[in-house]
Amino acid sequence: MRSNALYIAIILVFLQTGISKIIVTNLEPMPPIVIDQSEGIIIKLLEKIIIDKDNSLDVRIVPYSRAKLNLKELKCDLMGMTPYGLEAEDFYTYAQEINFRIETKTDFYCLEKNKDKINDINSLKIGIPHGNDDFASEVLGLPKTNFYPGSLDNLFKMLSAGRIDAIWFERASCFQTITNLKISNIYHKKYPPESIFAGLAVQKNEEGSKLKKSIDEALKSLDLNEIMKDYNKILNEPDEGLIEF
Repeated sequence: MRSNALYIAIILVFLQTGISKIIVTNLEPMPPIVIDQSEGIIIKLLEKIIIDKDNSLDVRIVPYSRAKLNLKELKCDLMGMTPYGLEAEDFYTYAQEINFRIETKTDFYCLEKNKDKINDINSLKIGIPHGNDDFASEVLGLPKTNFYPGSLDNLFKMLSAGRIDAIWFERASCFQTITNLKISNIYHKKYPPESIFAGLAVQKNEEGSKLKKSIDEALKSLDLNEIMKDYNKILNEPDEGLIEF
């Protein structure tokens, strides 16, 4: 009996102190920021600040709309990438953003021969990654019927084949997709003129606030300029012109 009691006591101590919290993280694909479950700038950053703090990271790649829904339904602890400070009012009733943001630039992409079309976007068939059509509709002032959701790979193939007129999305992701697919004669133009910042959000409750505080503190110890240097090279590309690789 004494040995059984000792065994149970050891197990209880292990359960209390030896098992780390699993941080379920939902991210939309946005290479090179988020490439897949184990690769991307944000993945490596989160590994440094979460795994090093005796937690484990469970990354799941999902459309942005699904990440938002999962956070709202308490099915994930952390999600991104949010349009920092620009989400719909309803979003901030169940979510709070951490004190971290990445500058992003969004562009229209079209075939070079059709570059004049993006001067009047109202009648365009515009490709947009899954789950981003609500945000795109709000920023561009266009009805959702103008947008054709899909993966970036498929959208650029559709653009190249003339099945859509343009794509609107974040620059680094689009540049990398164009390079990977080796698609030529793609023209881009920054819109809107202002940069949009991308961030991460946690639940708006006690657990979320604890996670936010932990991440906010851990971020202070990182050299973010060093982590972001390769990404910033893409960010500093000309804001309009033919894309060459």
